[in-house]
Amino acid sequence: MRISRLDLLSYGKFTDKTIALPRAAKDFHLLVGPNEAGKSTLRNAIQDLLFGIETRSPFNFLHPYNEMRLGSLIEHETNLLDFIRSKGRNRTLQAKDGAILSDDALSSYLGQIDRIFFEQMYGLDHERLVHGGDEILSAANDIGRILFQAASGIGSLGDIRDKLENEADKLWAKNSSKSREYYIAKSQFEQAETALKNAVVRTKEWQEASSTVDLIDVNLSKLREEYATLEQERVKLERIRRVAPILTTLVEFERNVMELGEIHTLPEDAAQRLDQAESILANAMHSQKLFEEQALKLQEQIENLHPNIAMLKRKEDIESLSDQRQLLRNHERDIEHRKIEIKSFWQVIELSTKELGWPTEDEAQVNQLIPSSLIRSTISSLIRQNDSLKQKFSNTEDALSKQQDEINNIDHEITGLSVNEYQPTLVTSLSTARSLGDTPSQKERNQAQIKRLSKNLGTIRLELGAWDRDVNQLKTINLPTPDETTDLINRYNELNSKSVTFKERITQANSDLKLLELEIKQYQKTHQLVTLIEVQHARGCRDQTWQAIKTGDKPIAAAASSYEQEIDIADTLSDQRHDKAKEESELLSKANRLEQLQLTIDDLKTQQEVNEQDLNGFIAQWNDCMQGIGLPGMGLLKVNHWRQVRDQVINADAELVEAQTANDALLQKITYAEASLAEALSLTHLGEGQEELSTLIQLADEMVASVTRTQEQRKNLEKQKTRAEDKLPEIRNLLAQAKTALEHHEANLKINLELAHLHPDLEIGAIEKALGLMETMDKNLEKIRDTRANRIDMMQSALDDFTKNAKELALDISPDFANDKPEQISLLLSEYLKKALSEDQGLSRLKTELESALKKVSDAKNNISDAQASLEPLLHICGAINKDELRVAVQNSDRMRKIAGDIDHALKQLLQTGDGLNREALRSEFEAVEFDTIESRLVEINAEINRVVEQQNQLSGELNSARQALAKIAGQDEAARAESQRQEALAGMANAAERFIKVFVAAKMLRWAIERYREKKQGPMLSKASEIFCGLTINSFNRLVVDHDSEPPRLSGQRSTGQYVSIEGMSDGTRDQLYLALRLAALEMHLEKTPPIPFIADDLFINYDNDRAKAGLEALAKLSEQTQVIFLSHHDHMVPMAQSVFGSGMNIVNLS
Repeated sequence: MRISRLDLLSYGKFTDKTIALPRAAKDFHLLVGPNEAGKSTLRNAIQDLLFGIETRSPFNFLHPYNEMRLGSLIEHETNLLDFIRSKGRNRTLQAKDGAILSDDALSSYLGQIDRIFFEQMYGLDHERLVHGGDEILSAANDIGRILFQAASGIGSLGDIRDKLENEADKLWAKNSSKSREYYIAKSQFEQAETALKNAVVRTKEWQEASSTVDLIDVNLSKLREEYATLEQERVKLERIRRVAPILTTLVEFERNVMELGEIHTLPEDAAQRLDQAESILANAMHSQKLFEEQALKLQEQIENLHPNIAMLKRKEDIESLSDQRQLLRNHERDIEHRKIEIKSFWQVIELSTKELGWPTEDEAQVNQLIPSSLIRSTISSLIRQNDSLKQKFSNTEDALSKQQDEINNIDHEITGLSVNEYQPTLVTSLSTARSLGDTPSQKERNQAQIKRLSKNLGTIRLELGAWDRDVNQLKTINLPTPDETTDLINRYNELNSKSVTFKERITQANSDLKLLELEIKQYQKTHQLVTLIEVQHARGCRDQTWQAIKTGDKPIAAAASSYEQEIDIADTLSDQRHDKAKEESELLSKANRLEQLQLTIDDLKTQQEVNEQDLNGFIAQWNDCMQGIGLPGMGLLKVNHWRQVRDQVINADAELVEAQTANDALLQKITYAEASLAEALSLTHLGEGQEELSTLIQLADEMVASVTRTQEQRKNLEKQKTRAEDKLPEIRNLLAQAKTALEHHEANLKINLELAHLHPDLEIGAIEKALGLMETMDKNLEKIRDTRANRIDMMQSALDDFTKNAKELALDISPDFANDKPEQISLLLSEYLKKALSEDQGLSRLKTELESALKKVSDAKNNISDAQASLEPLLHICGAINKDELRVAVQNSDRMRKIAGDIDHALKQLLQTGDGLNREALRSEFEAVEFDTIESRLVEINAEINRVVEQQNQLSGELNSARQALAKIAGQDEAARAESQRQEALAGMANAAERFIKVFVAAKMLRWAIERYREKKQGPMLSKASEIFCGLTINSFNRLVVDHDSEPPRLSGQRSTGQYVSIEGMSDGTRDQLYLALRLAALEMHLEKTPPIPFIADDLFINYDNDRAKAGLEALAKLSEQTQVIFLSHHDHMVPMAQSVFGSGMNIVNLS
């Protein structure tokens, strides 16, 4: 889970503050601000956002509790949740659209994490960092405690454990002590027992009751011992049944190990290395044989090749001659073609000279008559300029005429414009009126708003009910504050709740009383008990009859029969009462309970009356308060709602007054604007009789627009006339220049025509034709000269060189065909060279292939050597002499490794299921019983346990009744006090024993948890912590090491020099860094198994120099690759330092 956005809507000093936390490869965010900028508020805001705003939150100094709000966008994998958190007991989460979310809507994002775990594991500030360093110092001799404290973020574990053990020692120990609570209570118990025996009235009835109690107590103790014995046997048999399969499996595994005998342990990849080596050997041997055969064949082919060395030495000359032959193969034919071309060029020249009337005796004479290219170019230029100069002269004359016409037209337009004027105040009034905007719509909206607000005010006032008042009176009513009201409501609810509780308890007690009375009646009816009164009454009747016989009032004969009957009745009742003493005791117990229940009811009624008086007094006091502030009869539970409605009425009334004031101001502005415009338009006689502001604005707009348009037209026309008049001198000057240029051009043309041997009065078309003929003649003469010099003469020279080179090369290489034609010589030499080159290339190719084959043979031999060498360590370890023996050894090693893993797994299972007993003890238990009888024995034990429990319950009831009967025997006040003291002493002993068990077990569990954590996490956690600690100390320490020889193991740091530094020898700052390294290592390990949760760091590096602070940021950079890190600081210098670690694009939030 990560936080993408945090909204501090109404929390602490913040209002509508949004902090963006965008995702990055390194999810690190630096929040910087000076002291009191709200960093602590922000840290608590994140906790309150995720786990709810605390009941007594201290961040309500700006926003009251009922207005506190936080919002956020959180994400987990592909899930997003945009929500708002408010303060309350439930229903505090809602979506962005206002929908209520369930209270556990964040569970899928947070998992099982609660506020305490989040603060301990995912939060760290400077104070806790320093405290952690101090705790490491105090636990320097216990590495398990160091790791556990750092991993959980919980400090002072040593103090907690010591306090638990000290408290347990104060409660009980094997050695009796007058200062231990258990023995103090035991001494009091013995004293009470002695006092009870001394105070007992030695009557037969009490002795029987006491004997009954002792007998039941003894029997109950025997049953408890029997239960403990049975339970112990049951636990033992259950344990044997659990571990029996594991023990059997272990024996089987160990038997397999014995069967394997002495096995050499080979690496886990030994089989893979052997397979790989065998594959390499097979491939390499095959390659060696293949390439050795190929090398022999290539050697034979090389010996059979003999290229022409002489030809190869003159290779470049032969190839050059061949190239020359290719270039010159068409030269003789081309020479003839060029001579024909020269004749055709001359024919064209002869035709041109005839057309011009020039003589055509020879080429030199014609060349002299053709004028130079400069003269011809000048004449062509003059011809091109002729038409443009004439056109320019004509155009300039037309422009002068048009410009004069334009000036005349502008004067005519200016004369035709009308003259309009308006008052200067019209523009000001119009601007004022237009600034009011759409006044009809505004008046309509204002009226609608006033109507709506008035209706809303009336609707809200209805909720005031009977306590509706004038707004000014409502403002002056001084109600209790919300907090005071809440306290009063709580007080009322408390009194009312007590009243309901008392009624329920009294009702329940009366019900219990009736049930008990009915139970007593049924008991008496069932057991026909004889009371002491009935016995005394029967004896009284008997004594009266006897007294009458003695006095002679009744004769003996007449009274003897009735007297005997009365004696029998009295004796029978007395015997019945004696026989049912137990039932009478039970009945007496029920009577006592009935009396006690009646007393309880009377006490509850008394408390109810007191509570009712308090409640009625509270209500009366509240009614007097409401009467005093002018709200008679308002109930306490209505005050908060009425206050809210009152505030709404006041606010609604203020809005209505504000809307009416704004409407009055608008109407006043409209009236003023209408009057101003009407007055300004009246001077132009346009606005007479008009009252509507919109009509006046329209008339004023038209007036201003008309006058403005006329003025703009006149101004533009005057500018056009000025520009036209300014252009006249320029046009006249251009006309004179055009005329002069035309005359100079005509004279220059005549001069150049004479230089070109042409008549000066020729027409332009004739001149252009003559120039074309001259150009053609000049080009053809140039072509004739170029063809002779650059084509015919050069080709003939190249042919002569080719012939010479062919003869010389033939004489040097093969004089036999030196007299052949040059072309034939070149062809023969090229053919011979081609054959020699083919043979030479074949020889080179074969040599290259031979070299490649020999290299592959060498590579194959090297591969064979490497493969054999790779097996040497394995052969050496197991003492094998070949691969087959090695294969068997590898299989045995792998089998032994698997069996060892199975044994280790079985031992771990044994440790988990063996109730802490070692293997030997478990094996002894297993061997001491017949496994097949365990199930049946467990069934018997469970049946016996159920029997014993049932008997215990029965005897416990009987013991309680016997003790009650003994305690109720008349005349035993001192015995009763002694018994009370005895029971108190027993309770003290039981309490001390119970507390001792809880405290002792807690201390043992804490010690066990610390040691278990050390055993499981020491290796990987210290490995990670060493790397982080090395970076934090800028390599001042290389790693963290554990001294396993000490008890318990001790943690130390090793410097780069090899020196070991104990925790006591480290500086305060280094211990802080050690604690930070352990915390980050534990957090990284925790994140490997659980979804990520943001880590909040608050000014961790406040006392670090720049280098160590940067090292700390680099450690957090690694953590930020696993989870989001939010770092709070009030140091601005952290910004460039963090940018140097995370890059300039990192997310930085300024809280100031």
